[in-house]
Amino acid sequence: YNCQGCHLVEGEGQAIRTSIEDVGLLPPNLAAEGARVQSDWLFEYLHDPGTEQMRPWLSVRMPTFGFDDRQVNTLVRYFAAGEETEPFLSSPERPGDRELAVGRVAFNMFQCAKCHPSGPQAAVEGVSAGELAPSLLMARERLRHGWVPHWIEDPQSWIPGTKMPTNFPKAEDGTYSSPLTMAIDAPMFEDQKASVAPYFESDEELKSHLGDADYVTRVLRDHIWWNLE
Repeated sequence: YNCQGCHLVEGEGQAIRTSIEDVGLLPPNLAAEGARVQSDWLFEYLHDPGTEQMRPWLSVRMPTFGFDDRQVNTLVRYFAAGEETEPFLSSPERPGDRELAVGRVAFNMFQCAKCHPSGPQAAVEGVSAGELAPSLLMARERLRHGWVPHWIEDPQSWIPGTKMPTNFPKAEDGTYSSPLTMAIDAPMFEDQKASVAPYFESDEELKSHLGDADYVTRVLRDHIWWNLE
């Protein structure tokens, strides 16, 4: 079916690149597809791509090929095997109120909504429709829960060249840090800090959590999963 004519698959393909000026309109790079998407979502999507619009503000979409169940299952197993992931996993438990509150603050501080509109119409000043990232309203049903924090922490390691910004600096020893520890004291984030401070016993504890990249990426995922319902 010449999937590599539109997509990058295992680092090869996407001949369509030469005919599209706005790189934001290019079909996605399928690197790590088996690690990032849920198998049941991928199964339904490949059967009928028109039912799932990750960027509803765009008129372009993947064509419907009329795959039968055998073909779709072959593709789903192919992507899962490439990343050595289990096809199906249990649903995650809802996190506590503190994690959801910190996740909301982190989401706002990083201005994630600037590139990830929630509505069907893209109206972000200074950003073209082709530059906008997928709607996060579909993340809970589309993405793998355990993969999302790793993606947020270091997107370039998953898809080199992605427009997703690298917000967590990586040290020479391979560890990541969060910039929110210093940023939370800025006057512009005064209200944000006030909203989460009651969940912590001290300012030091709050900043310790905000400086932990693993914690911040997890609560960002939790915000997307539970606060954007």
